[in-house]
Order: sequence, then C-alpha cells, then structure tokens
Amino acid sequence: VETGGLTGLLDCGRTLAVDTVSLLGRGPECTWVSPQVLRISTGVDPTVRVRSESSAADKIILRQNALRAAGNNSYYSSGFVLLEAPAALLQPTAVINIPSFVSLCDNLVLRGADSTGSGGRP
Repeated sequence: VETGGLTGLLDCGRTLAVDTVSLLGRGPECTWVSPQVLRISTGVDPTVRVRSESSAADKIILRQNALRAAGNNSYYSSGFVLLEAPAALLQPTAVINIPSFVSLCDNLVLRGADSTGSGGRP
C-alpha cells in the first residue's frame, strides 16, 4: 500500500473504514511514518481486540477508494489485517514525581511523565 500522497499525522477516517475507526476509541491518531507504513495509535476507550486463544481478532480495514500510488496510476488499494498480540508485552514502570514539601495553601501536584512501558497508550 502506498499513501497516495497522504503524509504525516491525519484523521484515521481518511485511511481506515468507518467500522475500524469506531473500534479505535475517541481521538485515535494515524501517522504515515513512511510511504508503506501506517502507525495507528488508539484513542480513549478503544474496543479493538487482538487475537487470543479465546477470541477472534478484529480487522483493521482500509477505507474504500482512499489509497493508491502517489502517481494515481493504479487501482485503489483494498484489504485488511487481523491484529496479533506482540511477541513480548511491554512491562509498564510507574514513576510518580512528587514535591518534597507542600504547604497548606498549595495544591499537591503528582506527575507521572517519567513512567515508561505504556506501549503508546495514554
């Protein structure tokens, strides 16, 4: 699949079928990282499922008549992929930064920005 001129961060609905986008949660992000690689980051409350021993995987389906070669000299791409779980799951590590002192008049602010292993999840 070539991007057909689409580049960078874009609305997932420009590339993926409506049913697929609805599985990705609120505010998913799709990014063309190269002419052949589309990175999909789920939004809030995704319902998309990967294949497991007890369930079938959801399909990630291309939107019809949306993608073709950049020169528009080919038929539109079509198809889908089934989601597979990664071979090795990332183990998250929570790091909470807190101030050493908070007065009675200050708000307590906890920051988790240094945490790792989210696998792209917010």
